[in-house]
Amino acid sequence: MTITEIFEKIPDPRIERRKLYSLSSVLGIALCATLCGATDFEEMEEYGNAKIGLMRQLFDLPNGIPSHDTFNRVFKLITPEAFGAVLTQYGAELVGSLSGHHICIDGKCMRGTGEKGKKGNHCQTIVSAWVSEAGAVIGQQSVEDKSNEITAVPKVLEALDLRGATVSLDAMGAQREIATQIANKGGYYLLAIKSNHPTLHKELIEHFDQMQADEQENKTTDCDHGRIEVRTCRVSNDLKTIYVANNWTDLKTIICVKSEVEFKNKDQRREETRYYISNRQFSAKEANQIARAHWGIENNLHWQLDVTFKEDNNQTTTPNAAENLNTLRKLALQIVQQDKKSNKSKKVKVKNAAWDDQFLIKLLKNANFYSN
Repeated sequence: MTITEIFEKIPDPRIERRKLYSLSSVLGIALCATLCGATDFEEMEEYGNAKIGLMRQLFDLPNGIPSHDTFNRVFKLITPEAFGAVLTQYGAELVGSLSGHHICIDGKCMRGTGEKGKKGNHCQTIVSAWVSEAGAVIGQQSVEDKSNEITAVPKVLEALDLRGATVSLDAMGAQREIATQIANKGGYYLLAIKSNHPTLHKELIEHFDQMQADEQENKTTDCDHGRIEVRTCRVSNDLKTIYVANNWTDLKTIICVKSEVEFKNKDQRREETRYYISNRQFSAKEANQIARAHWGIENNLHWQLDVTFKEDNNQTTTPNAAENLNTLRKLALQIVQQDKKSNKSKKVKVKNAAWDDQFLIKLLKNANFYSN
């Protein structure tokens, strides 16, 4: 199914007699504009007018380009659940079965949505489920007001078929109920353990302070961005010293990852040790790879939304509109990622799409935006 066909399945909340543009046309222009660097509704209108010839090739526009007020109104009226289904359905088609895949779950605060003059963090937060191998978002949930990410994670998990998949979460997501939910759905959890679970954290530290008879070890060295990182991963299945192990459903493996970083041009050295638990029988090499891959959601999703699509600069505060724009940016990012032939940065590809109509059309075709 093409993206435009998925757009057409979204319930249109507008009054029929007042419609001048089809919903799929408004959303399609907004997506093209975002792919070309537009960051708000006024820029969407300006982009459409600048590229009206191309837009008329792609969409039915008997009344010209929608105004910024029309874009604003549409993104306020569409329910985030309906528009989010476009993203998750597209991501599911890219990934296929989740069995054998690694799913990273983490939240991102959209800083531009925070209320000015209020102390503390009042920005809107979206929890995403991201498949590291495919770079695709397959689920998301907005965090309710006066709540935190923990309440949104179970809703994200409930919508996914986790059989055979490995789900990783940071320390905030390391909750016994979440571990049980993942295990009961046939998945494997990998949870970071910090001082929010003081007894378990202390037992893991004491366990790995000594070499264990059953212990496996894997060491990797990476040189990148002016630094050298050595990661040593130790894995043990001996849980005799973990007295709270029974609190975690099907717990089988405990993991210690020590990261040592040296900076080439600075007299600096940084060390950090992280601990994890899992209901999967990991080899040390597998555990090292997946523990590191979890941070891909920060670098390849959240960072890209901010740097390439300027998400934190957008100050749309209407809840529906802010969440729908987040979905639009993720959809644009996944389309850019489908261009495998060029090794240019995603930021450069967005600029190329704005400069070169043929490159934009190539991106849309690669992503199955419309039928050829």
